Amino acid sequence: MVPSHLPEEHRAYFMTQKDGELRQRGLIVADSAKLVLRLLKASIPTVRIVCPETFFLEHEDLIRASGSPVSFLSESDVRQMTGHSIHKGVMAIAERPKDAALETLPDRILILNGVNNAENIGAVVRNALAFQFSGIIVDGESCSPWVRRALRVAMGSTFKLKIHHCQDIVEVLRDVQELDYKIACSEISSESTPIHQIEAEKRIALVLGSEGHGVSKAVGLQSQIRCFIPMSSDIDSLNVAVASGIMMHHFAAR
Repeated sequence: MVPSHLPEEHRAYFMTQKDGELRQRGLIVADSAKLVLRLLKASIPTVRIVCPETFFLEHEDLIRASGSPVSFLSESDVRQMTGHSIHKGVMAIAERPKDAALETLPDRILILNGVNNAENIGAVVRNALAFQFSGIIVDGESCSPWVRRALRVAMGSTFKLKIHHCQDIVEVLRDVQELDYKIACSEISSESTPIHQIEAEKRIALVLGSEGHGVSKAVGLQSQIRCFIPMSSDIDSLNVAVASGIMMHHFAAR
C-alpha cells in the first residue's frame, strides 16, 4: 500500500460539516483516531483514510486489511484543511451502511420522532447500545445517526446497531405493531403512567419525541403505552439524551 495523493473531491468531504452531499453519495465521515479504528474493526468499507505516518505504522495491519487508500498528512495539515483539531489528524471516508429491514430488528428498539440535534442523537445512540436497544428507527424529521457530529459523539456505538430510516412514521408504527412490538412513547400528560409502573414487554418499541415538543400527536395515538419520568416540579423536562438513558435502563433492567 503506497500512500496516495488526496483527491480534491475527498478533501471537500473532509472539510464539510453538512450531511447532504455525503448522504446523496452514500458516504460517512469519521473524524477521530478512536472512531476511525472502530470503523475499521466494524469492517465497513472505507473509501479514504488521512492520517500521520506514525498512526499508519502503529495500526498498519488493520489499515492494510481494509484495502483503503491512505493519504499521509500531518495533524497540522489536517487541522488547516478542516478548521478544527477534534480529529487529532486522523479521519476517514467510508460507505454509509444500508438500512436494516424492519423484520430484522431486535426485541428492543428505539424510535426517534423529530429529534434533530446531532449531539443529542450521538448521546442517545451510545445509551441505546449500553442498554441493549440495538435497533433504531429514525423518522424524516430526525437527524440521522450517520451525520458526522452524531457519529463523533456516539464514539463508534453506531457501527454496532441496526438502523432503519423512514419518512412516514405512522405507517412504520403500524408495521412495528404487526411485528408484535408494544409501542411506548415518552409523554408528559394526564394519560401517562410513571415509567417505574410499566411492566416489561417481550418486544418493546420506545418512542422519543423532539427536544422542544415531544412526540407528535399522530405518534401518540399509535402508542399503546404512554409513560413519563417522575421528577421535581421545579423541572418540566429532561434533555432527550438523559431521558433516553433513564427510560432504556428501566426496560433493560427487567
